[in-house]
Order: sequence, then C-alpha cells, then structure tokens
Amino acid sequence: MRPLGVGIAAAASLLVACRAPAPTIVCPRGPSPNVVLVVIDDLSFDDAGPGRTDPRPETPRIDRIALEGARFTHAYAAAAVCSPSRAAIQTGNYPARLGITDWIRARFQGGRNEIGLAPGETTIAERLRDAGYATAHVGKWHLGDGAFAPERQGYGVNAGGCDLGEPPSYFDPFERPPRLTGIPGLPPRRAGEYLVDREADEACAFIRANAGRPFLLHRASYAIHTPHEAKPELVEKWTARLGAERRRAAVAAAMIESLDAALGRVLEVLDDLDLSHRTLVVFTSDNGGLKSVSRIEPLRGEKGEPYEGGIRVPLFVRFPGAVPAGLVRETPVGGIDLAPTIVSAAIGERLGLDGADLLALLRAGAPDRLPREDLFWHFPHRRSETVGPWSAARWGSWKLVRWWAKGRDEIYDLAADPAERRDLSRERPEVAREIARRLDAHLRETRATLPEGVNRSR
Repeated sequence: MRPLGVGIAAAASLLVACRAPAPTIVCPRGPSPNVVLVVIDDLSFDDAGPGRTDPRPETPRIDRIALEGARFTHAYAAAAVCSPSRAAIQTGNYPARLGITDWIRARFQGGRNEIGLAPGETTIAERLRDAGYATAHVGKWHLGDGAFAPERQGYGVNAGGCDLGEPPSYFDPFERPPRLTGIPGLPPRRAGEYLVDREADEACAFIRANAGRPFLLHRASYAIHTPHEAKPELVEKWTARLGAERRRAAVAAAMIESLDAALGRVLEVLDDLDLSHRTLVVFTSDNGGLKSVSRIEPLRGEKGEPYEGGIRVPLFVRFPGAVPAGLVRETPVGGIDLAPTIVSAAIGERLGLDGADLLALLRAGAPDRLPREDLFWHFPHRRSETVGPWSAARWGSWKLVRWWAKGRDEIYDLAADPAERRDLSRERPEVAREIARRLDAHLRETRATLPEGVNRSR
C-alpha cells in the first residue's frame, strides 16, 4: 500500500462555557481566548514534563505548562507515525476515516502532490479563522504541499509547513545537497542559525503582530525528528553527562533543551503582552519516541509500533483561571480529542467528530472519566520485516493488538501490566472477543482500508 500520507477576572475567558448550551466550566463573558497548540515531533511520553525518571535535560518551561494546568497520564497519539497523527489533531477524526494511515512521502522521495489532508476536511484553523481568529502554522506540517499546504487549510501564516517530514538540516540555510535546498517559508537569513530558534522567532513575531485580536498559533516543531542535530555546545554538555556510548541520546537531549528554551520564549511573550491569562496552551507530541534517543522503558515498543511506547505521548493543558493548576487526569484521551476541545474552548462550537470535548475533564472537581469507552489505531502497512500491518484498541484498562499478517490478536491488562509483557488472550478469551468486536465495528464504520488479502466481512 502507498504511504500517505479568575485568578484575574479576564483570565477565565473560556467562552465555550459562556456560549455553549451545557456549560462545563463556569466563567464570566470575556474576549475570545487565544490558542497556542504545541506539537513536538517524536517526543516520548517521558522525554519532557514533571516526574521524569531518566537523567534528561531539565524542561522548566514545558513543566510550567503542566504544573500551571492539567497533565494527562494516559494520553495517546492517534497514530504511531507522524502524518496520520497530525491529520487527526487538525480535524478531530481518526486517521482511518481520513484515509491517511501512514506518513506522507515528500516529492523528492517519490511522493505525489495529490496526497495530503483532503481540502474537504475542516481543520481547527478553518473553524477559528471563520470566527475571526488570526491563524499561523510554524514548523512541520507533513500533510501535503500545494493544494494541501497549511495556507490552503485555514492558516493565514505558514512558516515552514510543507510536505517534508524532516528538515534537510537543522542549521541555516537548512539544506542537504543535492536535492534538498531549504524549507519553504523559512528563507535563509543567518548562516548556522538553529532551526528551533528560528521557529521560535516566527512564533513570537506572529503573537506580537496579533496581540490585539484572538489568534491560533500551531507551533509544530520539526525537532526532535531526524536528522538528529543540535547545538555543538549542548551536545558536548550532554555527551559528558550521558557518556560517549549514548551519543545519539545526548544529541536528542540537547535538542530537547533547545525546544524547552524556545517554548520559554513563546510563554514569555505571552506574559510580556499580558496575554497568558486568556491563552489556552496545549502541549503534546505526534507519536512515541525512538528507543535509541528517548526514555521509553518501562513501556514496550517505540515509534511505529502499536505498543504503549509507540503511541503514549505527553499532553499538558494550561488555561489560567479556568483549568486548575496541578490537575492530573488518568482517563485515556487522544490526539483526536484536541480539535473538538480547542474549538469548544475558543468559539463555543460543539463538534460531532470522532474526538471528545475534554473541557469537562478540565473542570475542578469533575469526575476523571469520559462517556467514551474506546480508542482505536489502524496501520495497514508494513513498516519493517517485523512490524505491521497492525491495528489496536483500548477498552477501559484492556488493550488489544492485532497483527494482521500473523492472524493473531494479543490482549493486555494495562492496569496490571502497563509494560504489556503478558498476553492474556488465551486466559481471557471473552475479553479478547469483545475488544475484537469493537475494533471490527470501528474499522467498518470508518471504512478503513484493510491490508491486502484481508476479508472485510470478518
């Protein structure tokens, strides 16, 4: 198959609560809130944020978002690879429904221009733009180019978004001869400038230019995706800490330190312009990390795989005066939930999408649960000789992993076995049958493309 691609009175301006017919957060009327959606690339669930267990770089600015807002301990990307996950974030629908279940190849990799997030799909940016928001995308898009580029999907500003899944280089002029000669929307300006810093400049400039009106900033960094490149002084620092044998991990740690500093600049601009109190900040990753560079243990698997290490990601949500500081939620949530939550918070519109509006979970004293029982993943491709095609489902604390080519379903009780070491499919066949039934129904309902040779009538 082809790869596809009130503390302060004004602070509680979460006007979904003011406009929606069934308020979840009570607040006075106020100006529309700004939205900063931060999506990091290949950041493991344990690479950043409070409570990490590995000698990793301190991430005080990322931690600040979690400590001043809510942290979800069981947050999931909608896919284990980038393009489908990003499509789900933008639309609130499952990748299988969107027809994007693998990463989208750039043109120089033999991809085709007609592959991308379909223009008929409605993005967060389109919904907020139509409500009067200024919108900007900064960084990685990887949902197509041309007719599928960010500026054709509701983003008034596009700095760096194209069909590239990784930058040619992290250093200006962002080239990798002979074929990769830069990043569209980020023309060279200072030789050797680090890409993460350039992205931060573009983000801060957009905020300053639109401080007088509501805005949506999609801050989607190319880091920490390959090629793993970082500032030499930080690589030296982390190599000394982690050891020469962990050179790749040291480079990734240096990249994370730069990401944290760059995010700090965005938060500082919000503070300086007195916008933090009415800005919703969401921080997450597009999929799990790579074992060679990320802290994934004790979870099993990595990017591209159906196990927790491939799909569990950080998710932090800050909204001063509306979301209580230090809130921790264990309810399973996913990337599909971000679009309906952001649109609900920003303009009070309730969307009938695959994703759920998480605002009820962000209310002080609210139960830590959603009406939804399931989450699903579908990857009908072969990633390597040993990985794929696969599908997965989570039902309560139970997780099913289906290996299509092997004709095998595995099930795990994540409450007792978060590392997915003990397959209980033979011991609990009734549970296996029920989750399989739910997964099959989901695949039929979304009209998911199945691996070759598979009978849809299963």
